[in-house]
Amino acid sequence: MDNQTEIDFTNGVSIFELKQKSYHNTTNEKGKILSTNEAKAKYQDEKVLEYFKLNTKHPASPTQVWRASFTIATPLTSVRRSFTNLTKAGFLEKTEIKIIGNYGRQEYQWKLKN
Repeated sequence: MDNQTEIDFTNGVSIFELKQKSYHNTTNEKGKILSTNEAKAKYQDEKVLEYFKLNTKHPASPTQVWRASFTIATPLTSVRRSFTNLTKAGFLEKTEIKIIGNYGRQEYQWKLKN
């Protein structure tokens, strides 16, 4: 897990800052729009990680975490991006367990990496 740094925020929840960007600026945003999108993506990553830290005994799919931790205003694709970021950073690992997701298709579950 060498591409992360722990940060303790004032609310007492230990979260992280990835050395890689949380937001993938594929639309070449700039200025305030870019910084807003980066902040939202980082918050989503933090929220997904927090879910797993609070539910260490149960693997979960992106759809399950989205339903439990986000409102409909957060796209499911953003939660999936967070899963990818957190997996690449060494926080999560994909299991072999599959469940039926939001769209009637199977999706894998992840768990907090030991």
